[in-house]
Amino acid sequence: MKTKQIIYTVLIFIFSVNLIGAQEYYKVPKLTVEQKYNNIRGQLDAMVLVGINFAKSKGLSVKEYGAFAGEQFKHSWKIELGFKGLVKPTLHNLSCFLQDPIEIIENKADKVKIKSKKLSPWIEKNKKVYGVTYKEYMDFFSAAMNVIANHLGCEYEVSYDEQWMYTTIIKK
Repeated sequence: MKTKQIIYTVLIFIFSVNLIGAQEYYKVPKLTVEQKYNNIRGQLDAMVLVGINFAKSKGLSVKEYGAFAGEQFKHSWKIELGFKGLVKPTLHNLSCFLQDPIEIIENKADKVKIKSKKLSPWIEKNKKVYGVTYKEYMDFFSAAMNVIANHLGCEYEVSYDEQWMYTTIIKK
């Protein structure tokens, strides 16, 4: 009887030690600024893509959803700053979201044209992400920015080719 108790006690002890040793302890990761930036960009893209897909599932066009977003955002853009108030933040945002080079290829008092790397080219590369194409992704941003631009008395156009994105802002 004592032998069985000793065996059971040893087995329980071994089992308990294995359970304690198998516990996973978590640590807060130490990330570089670049790792944080890349993660946040991916999260932002995912949220936009899922939102576009949701709007499509409810029968809205991508442009309607983009215009809705633009209506929400336009109030945070200072209307009294007009053209300058669209160009400067656009350049700032592009500098935050895109890798170099970003180049102003036309710089006039009433028109600015910017050449930059494409926004989130990984979406285009994958053909569709969360049920959304690259064209739909870009149409969303274009529609949103057109509402903001109109609010500021401007026109806003985005086009792209195989490698570059072109953003044109014109004062009305």
